[in-house]
Amino acid sequence: MSRKRCVIFAATSLSIAKNNPTVGISGNFTKPETTDDVTLTIVGSTDRKDVNGNDNPAYVEKTVFTRTFPWNESFNDDVSVSLQNNDGLTNFRFVVSSESNVRWDAVKWSPVVSYADSTGTQQNRPVCPDYTLYANHIKNAPSYTATTADTILYVKPAITFSNPSYNGKVTLTAKTTDRLLARNPSPLWVELWQMTLFPF
Repeated sequence: MSRKRCVIFAATSLSIAKNNPTVGISGNFTKPETTDDVTLTIVGSTDRKDVNGNDNPAYVEKTVFTRTFPWNESFNDDVSVSLQNNDGLTNFRFVVSSESNVRWDAVKWSPVVSYADSTGTQQNRPVCPDYTLYANHIKNAPSYTATTADTILYVKPAITFSNPSYNGKVTLTAKTTDRLLARNPSPLWVELWQMTLFPF
């Protein structure tokens, strides 16, 4: 599930004129130390339909930029990208994501796209990214208070599903209030696994 955080004049995606061989993207990204890695992604595509409303047989959608910021690093600087638009992409979508929930209110990306419009005039347009998060909260697990005697902690969760045909990936994370201790993505068909947390 995704959440959009943007001011009213910023679009959540941007369509530009054709014949832009280079597209410039810049904007500040702010992230404190978080409880998981945070990834910025830009997805570009051509038009799905032609001018007559028919499906475009040459439709292209691809990831044109991705950068992951480690959970234990803070960042507050400009992220600049110069895209060589060899595929003639005209639509761009921006995503901020993480494999588990983080303090989303402390994470902000403000990209601005620079391109030439159909008259050749240079435009600089702000875009609001999609912030991907897990909003369907089901249940709180009880917390565990570590002691000074704890050096290695073994976590062995047992997960069952009402529908045995589910497939995909489960990501198990162990966190304190401000840091990531361990992450263990596993296929859904794994009924039980063990994760080791190394000394705190």
